[in-house]
Amino acid sequence: MEGDLTMTVLAGWVRIATRGRDVVDKTGLTGSYRLKMDYDSREAMRGPEAAPSPDRQPSIFTALHDQLGLKLESGKLQRETLIIDHVERPTEN
Repeated sequence: MEGDLTMTVLAGWVRIATRGRDVVDKTGLTGSYRLKMDYDSREAMRGPEAAPSPDRQPSIFTALHDQLGLKLESGKLQRETLIIDHVERPTEN
């Protein structure tokens, strides 16, 4: 990944690379940053504790820390959820 990105856009890239895990930008950094990060996108499936094999690029978790100085922290996220508990077909008038 390379380019001029905001932290919000970077969080979106991390979400994609981690197969849809929610990622929230809590850096407080504003503006656009020129970033270059090399990582093995397949390693994201193994989780942040998994060490990359020596012949591969690092996982996104390791690359964020080692290449950008950022850290992913696991946590719980509250969000609004719409629950539909009943559905009926409309009747004819």
